[in-house]
Amino acid sequence: MPIVRVALPVPLPQVFDYLAPDASGADVGRCVKVPFGRGERNGLIVALATDADIDPARLKAVNHIQRDVPPLPPDWLELAAFVSRYYHAPLGEVIALALPPGLRRADGVSGDDEDPLLDIGPAGAEALRASRRPGKALALLQVLARDTPPWRRSVVRERDGGEAVGDLLRRGWLVAAAADAQARDAT
Repeated sequence: MPIVRVALPVPLPQVFDYLAPDASGADVGRCVKVPFGRGERNGLIVALATDADIDPARLKAVNHIQRDVPPLPPDWLELAAFVSRYYHAPLGEVIALALPPGLRRADGVSGDDEDPLLDIGPAGAEALRASRRPGKALALLQVLARDTPPWRRSVVRERDGGEAVGDLLRRGWLVAAAADAQARDAT
């Protein structure tokens, strides 16, 4: 049974071995969801192995390999390994910092209920028209208004560090985008 070496975003200077019965060389560079401790962690397959560092009977199986996007290229993995060695930082943490938010989630890049599409609602449009003294929430809304909607919630959260998104949603200035609402209604 194939063994995959997974880099996890934990402060430990090693990769972790997991069983992956359906893994192949094409899966190196793919994001995965694996059991770790009492929970689950997202990581990245950095190598295939034929033998494990621990007793194979103690290895846990990979929960999910994200195959709906191409794997990260070998030169990207080499660069991450170099940065890890150069800065004496755990490989998993280096990789986690370098990945875009959508790839950090091994359950997929496409939208779901946890990361809905957002658009400016009627209350947000009115707030933009009547703006006198912009606070943090209104300033973020003005920045978003210059881009083409809709936006993923995670992208909006990244723009301001996550502080104003909740305020925008509570005020109704940002609402679920029509495309996201239609997709949910269809299921």
